[in-house]
Amino acid sequence: MIRRAYPEDTDLLLQLEEDAMDHPWTREDIKALTEDCKKMALLMEDEKGAVGYIGASFVLDEAEIGNLCVREDMRRKGIARDIIRELKIRLKDKGIKTIFLEVSDRNGPAKDLYIKEGFSEYSRRKDYYGPGDDAVLMRYDMEEKEKTEQDRLLEIASRLHAFSSAGLTYTKDRFDKDRFQEIRDIAAELMTLKVEGITKEEAKDLFAKNDGYPTPKTETRAIIFNDKDQVLLVKDYDGKWTVPGGWCERDLTVKQNVVKEAYEEAGLEVEPVRLVAVHSHKMRNNPKSFFSCFKYLILCDVKGGSFRENDETTECAYFDLDSIPENFNSHKVNIDQIRLCLKAKHADMWVPEYD
Repeated sequence: MIRRAYPEDTDLLLQLEEDAMDHPWTREDIKALTEDCKKMALLMEDEKGAVGYIGASFVLDEAEIGNLCVREDMRRKGIARDIIRELKIRLKDKGIKTIFLEVSDRNGPAKDLYIKEGFSEYSRRKDYYGPGDDAVLMRYDMEEKEKTEQDRLLEIASRLHAFSSAGLTYTKDRFDKDRFQEIRDIAAELMTLKVEGITKEEAKDLFAKNDGYPTPKTETRAIIFNDKDQVLLVKDYDGKWTVPGGWCERDLTVKQNVVKEAYEEAGLEVEPVRLVAVHSHKMRNNPKSFFSCFKYLILCDVKGGSFRENDETTECAYFDLDSIPENFNSHKVNIDQIRLCLKAKHADMWVPEYD
């Protein structure tokens, strides 16, 4: 599991740094990665503890990787690759367009990894690490590298779907309706080229269910903590854990919807007590999502009830935040969002965060 590192993880990061580096960063520098709003550290853990971490700082739309450490016994297992990819996703969500780093010219494995991950050399600092050992300066252009051919197809399909939906909603001409319907069918066919396991008919059906003017969807999530600051999760029928929630019904308010979802999925009667955030699903949870969605994170107090068998979930339980199940669905709510809600729970006053 890869998660954001917090100040209480400083000793774990320091241990990784000291074990891997000839000239490790100081404890103060590493702690700053977890506290400074312009820095970030991601920590990867397995059942035995910390296996690697990466640190970066960012200003405006640029970021720089400063640290990348992997535990010696876990090297050459794709750990560094996975951590880099997760960092790129999170930096992209923050609006970062370019990532920079420097690496020793003699560190062949690290250079090969960065090149495979899309970084390219743009300059050198001669003898920076010693005689004959240059610092290789590399960069990753987010917008250029992230848009693969298939991603471009999905983007085109999304735009065509939006145009056709608006046209089908507002046009009065029956011939235009036929043309807009054909455009939507083309969008469905393009989508099948990007998304594995979906047929053209299934894509057409998906588009039909999401017809009308192409505005973002609304989703509510009930964030429930017990007295031990454990968070309540439910297990979907797909086998993944998440917090109770779902699409907002057309005739319900946000508060009414979050109450309904908590009752249907967890069997609990809840009272919404604090709006923590309104987040963009694409920015925070699933940047490759076809549809746009705003996610309402709402702290709720339990007033009664207990889990009961239902059509959506199979289990319900409280978990410590450092013991979240591996099969956790971060596309619905991620760990950072849950931590934000815990922070809001203990705040005397709270201004909702919004994208």
